[in-house]
Amino acid sequence: MITTVDGLEGLTRYYETLPDIVLTDLVMPKMNGFKLIAAVRDFRPDQQIIVVTREHYDYKTLERANVLIAHKPIMALEFLGPVEQLH
Repeated sequence: MITTVDGLEGLTRYYETLPDIVLTDLVMPKMNGFKLIAAVRDFRPDQQIIVVTREHYDYKTLERANVLIAHKPIMALEFLGPVEQLH
């Protein structure tokens, strides 16, 4: 697992490591999650992405981005549902 402090660092680390799953928030400094998702999709359209957020956005937009959504606060067992949907 790789963690970063903001979306821009997250994208940089993404390009360096090409992880199996990207886990992101939508509200982050320097680059928000929507921009991060768009950049990842441009580079690798089939990348598996889970968005963990407390915010209530237009989920249709996120569904069109083909991401799974997990709502904060999240417990470890609750997180398994979205992860299992990826396989």
